[in-house]
Amino acid sequence: MSLSDKDYQKKLDFQMADETVAAVKVSNANRQLEQKAYIDLHTGLPNKSKCEELFHNVEFIKTPTACIVFDMNNLKRVNDSLGHSIGDQLILNFARLLRNSIPAKHFVGRYGGDEFMAVIYDATRESITEILTELQNEVEQFNSYGTQFRISYSHGLALSTDYNECTLRMLFDKADKYMYENKQGRQD
Repeated sequence: MSLSDKDYQKKLDFQMADETVAAVKVSNANRQLEQKAYIDLHTGLPNKSKCEELFHNVEFIKTPTACIVFDMNNLKRVNDSLGHSIGDQLILNFARLLRNSIPAKHFVGRYGGDEFMAVIYDATRESITEILTELQNEVEQFNSYGTQFRISYSHGLALSTDYNECTLRMLFDKADKYMYENKQGRQD
């Protein structure tokens, strides 16, 4: 029994439709995998891999750019005394406060553990001060809710206009160094 030309064409059409659906499913799965490779699943922010990808550009920065590194204070003490679930909640809350305080046109990522970074484009000292003040206000408001799980952080800042020639990696390294100096001076 042979298929008529019409039946044969229908079979080919269904086969092509099935192949198209399968290709779309594979494409969607690949897109989801790529997204997971660069998104921190706990906070929804770009992860360390995505942060590191920014550093691959080794050209000198030509427009005023700032890098800010943030590190949460006393997270180990919270984890040890209250449990990792409370520490994880503090990390999530801080990530949300960062994203709320820093305009969407700028990069905010989780660099690892309790360390975050932001890259501020077209940066001025005034714009950075505004962002850091907004973050501090957000943190103070969060902490005022009377929770025993208070957020405290240190930060370091490096602005490209302070250096003759620098890459984003160099700015990050300087901001990271300043963050640790800031952290050393904190008592909380």
